[in-house]
Amino acid sequence: MDIKKENGKIIITDFNETQVFGIAMRIEKDGMGVYNYLAREAKEKELSNIFEFLYEQEKIHYGYFKKRYDILYQEAEDNPISRSDQQLIDLLDLGIFPSYAEMDKMLKLEEGMAEIIRTAAQVEQASIDFYSACLNETESPEVKKDLEKIIQEEEKHKEILESQN
Repeated sequence: MDIKKENGKIIITDFNETQVFGIAMRIEKDGMGVYNYLAREAKEKELSNIFEFLYEQEKIHYGYFKKRYDILYQEAEDNPISRSDQQLIDLLDLGIFPSYAEMDKMLKLEEGMAEIIRTAAQVEQASIDFYSACLNETESPEVKKDLEKIIQEEEKHKEILESQN
């Protein structure tokens, strides 16, 4: 799999869907951790509720990608991605979500939560870009339909976050 960014767009080539689902699982798992952390740290109840909602959404997306990953992995005669490859994906810092240390630093600033919300909106955009690139390359009508739905949900997440600033 080759992933690069050209003119602000993510370009993915030489990949199979199992690899994409492995990375997507990682993105959603990271999102779950971040939104769960922010739900606990938010001082305002409304904001905490938003982060809890986003956590639940990421959890649903993770479940979808995990289900598709497991099906594809089992169907493949010569497994296109080995479990050791998936372990490597799990270790990668995809650079999409800020680290907990970065969030702790942001929270200590006067505009900390506002900065985190802006960052979270950018993260949602990065997810949209990644899933859109995958959508353009996948051939499965079922996967295309599901990716379109997830992209729409990620766009709603971004709108929710942007409405908080």
